Amino acid sequence: NNKGSAGGIGFDEPNHKVTVRNCTIVGNTGSSNVGGLYFNNSKDGAELVLVNNIITQNINGGNESNTFIEKAKVNPTESSKCLITGTTANYSASIYKDVGMQGLISGCLTTAPIFAGTGDYHLAAGSTGIAAGATYTGIGEDLDHNAFAATPSIGCYEYDGVAPTTYAVTWSGAANATVSATVDGVAITSGAMVANGKSVVFTVTPNSGYTYDGVAHTDWTL
Repeated sequence: NNKGSAGGIGFDEPNHKVTVRNCTIVGNTGSSNVGGLYFNNSKDGAELVLVNNIITQNINGGNESNTFIEKAKVNPTESSKCLITGTTANYSASIYKDVGMQGLISGCLTTAPIFAGTGDYHLAAGSTGIAAGATYTGIGEDLDHNAFAATPSIGCYEYDGVAPTTYAVTWSGAANATVSATVDGVAITSGAMVANGKSVVFTVTPNSGYTYDGVAHTDWTL
């Protein structure tokens, strides 16, 4: 999501408790405000509960490029076990704008999440988010309809220990054009490992004075 002033999830002026559990908020850009999670709680009764969430690689289009939560009133009693980092280039960057709420979330991690592949937000082996979450009533299933473990993983997918099949996607540019590629809206470079089943979108931008005529390829085999 890169359309709104607040990129990923936004709650503006709620007057009640808002609970966000086992979500993965990644790759969002706020055009003039928070990239990942925006919570403005100026009204009485508003509070934010964060449990087992990954919030990472989001960008604020304004001045605070590593801001993810603004004006939030985190409930320290009920919030726990999140993995919250800065942008792709700087995972250890400043996270919060108004107050140091990181310390209010019990067991909050700030290490890179280690995803399975470009555009694939399952956790890979070695991720600190594996078996690092908090158990709560009604946790249910992840997005793949797999049950969360007794000690769940952080984010929207439970770690199943099965490494995904990935392929290297390579391409070369033209003398008078620029070629770029994305997976799930995230830019990749030639040689990137992409998970099986993912779609790669190529964009060819001709230089000034040239027009696009077609793409020559020698091997589309995976």
